[in-house]
Amino acid sequence: MSFAEAELDAGRPLSPAVVAAFRRGADDRYSGLGELAGRMTEPVLDVGEQWAETAMADVLPLRPAWRDLLSHAATARTAKPTATWKRKGGALLDDIGPEAFRTRALPWLALAGRPRTLTLRQDHREAPVNELFDPFNANALRGLAWLLARTEPCEETATALGALVDTALRVVPGHGPCNPKVANGAVYALARLTGPDAREELLRLAERTAYKSTLRQIEAALARTASQPQ
Repeated sequence: MSFAEAELDAGRPLSPAVVAAFRRGADDRYSGLGELAGRMTEPVLDVGEQWAETAMADVLPLRPAWRDLLSHAATARTAKPTATWKRKGGALLDDIGPEAFRTRALPWLALAGRPRTLTLRQDHREAPVNELFDPFNANALRGLAWLLARTEPCEETATALGALVDTALRVVPGHGPCNPKVANGAVYALARLTGPDAREELLRLAERTAYKSTLRQIEAALARTASQPQ
């Protein structure tokens, strides 16, 4: 850790793979790495997952607001977005354009859950890390889902969010559902999209979802959408 601190103090960036390792370690609140990992602002997402690497490559030639949007998405660490989070996200969406964001974000979501581009060493005593979402990137996936809730509803968005729920709830042997937090974030977004496409996707999810916590959220979302215009 002292080496990493010295490099950062000298203004020298750490390699992307090293940054990702520190961020994964900081996901354990007892690791003591949170403050140090918080200083690592580049790359904006962790390498090692196809969706994240594609997103970063996509936004690299674009205006800085796109990089800021990915950075903001990665701060989605709560069960639901706070008012402050929504205000900042809304301002970024207004800057880059909700439709432009939706067009780029949906293909990113479709890549979630693909095999890792960088395989991690697996300790048999630990969780099957190569089968799980990178925890830092998982926050970003949840944030992107929340932001999609602020775009115009359409069939493609509803389908992409439903598929993200399926992927995030995929059962990993020896662990359980891959990442219920991401699944719940996608359900939150579906509940806030109006129209028949989102409700149809929620109905589909209600029939196939076995994970009780997420199922309760789906049922609450269906109750919420029952009074919306179809």
